[in-house]
Amino acid sequence: MRFTELLPIRSQEEFLRLQEEAKKDNHIPLGASHYFRRDGQVTGVAGLDNQIPCVHLWSHTQRMSAADSFSMLNAIENYNRLLGKTGLIIPQHAGSAFEGHLERVGYTKVFNSFIYMKSLL
Repeated sequence: MRFTELLPIRSQEEFLRLQEEAKKDNHIPLGASHYFRRDGQVTGVAGLDNQIPCVHLWSHTQRMSAADSFSMLNAIENYNRLLGKTGLIIPQHAGSAFEGHLERVGYTKVFNSFIYMKSLL
């Protein structure tokens, strides 16, 4: 039987090597903190305990102006800086008021994706 190991990423060199492995497989791992290994080969990475939180943001379309929404986003960024986080991931749905504007305040569109959620309660 083949087992897949889950191991923590322990160094910057290891992190960069795993990023390269993912890039060769046309993937962009976000906030990787652990990797999977089977038969001595890397089989994937996961952000299980990382410094890049995923922040879902809702701004009321009638009660918040664009400036209010970006002020709220700035407060979230500063809060996470104080916690020592190194970045933010913000999922954005099609038609969002933020669509096309996040790039202007320093965010990079990484890829189009679906977000899935499963309650563990």
